[in-house]
Amino acid sequence: MRAISKKLLMDEKSRPVGVLIDYDDWLEIERSLGLRASKGNIDLQSLCGSIELAEDPLDYQNRYRF
Repeated sequence: MRAISKKLLMDEKSRPVGVLIDYDDWLEIERSLGLRASKGNIDLQSLCGSIELAEDPLDYQNRYRF
């Protein structure tokens, strides 16, 4: 595997909290790990369904928001 350039993200106490890498490097990592990049084309119809609520959704929202 080739060398990957990265930048460390630090918090206010100079502790590492994240890493930035180039997108091309990320794609290569996904390929080498056998992961699949999301294409954004998800069949949402398969996720459709219905639920039964015990109360009116607006009453619920008003009770917890205010």
